[in-house]
Amino acid sequence: MARTVGDFKAAIGHLEMTSVTESKSPLKVLPVDGYMPTQENMEKGIYPFGTTLSIITKGEARDGVVKLIEYVRNHPNAKKVMNRYGMSQLKSR
Repeated sequence: MARTVGDFKAAIGHLEMTSVTESKSPLKVLPVDGYMPTQENMEKGIYPFGTTLSIITKGEARDGVVKLIEYVRNHPNAKKVMNRYGMSQLKSR
């Protein structure tokens, strides 16, 4: 999608920040209501567009899933990747 939007001079698109970050297209990120889509603005809830990524299991999470969730929540490498793409940490419900 990022490439398609980037190929057209007057195109406007709604993309995930990971797409924009990884894109080699000359995309320009625009503010909405004066706010840029930064990790801080997303966490504060002042940037109006955001997506929640959820991990949902059927029944109780089993060993491999529990390990994945713990890795994403706690491992420094997972946090580095999430920060690179402007993603916020998982929150328990």
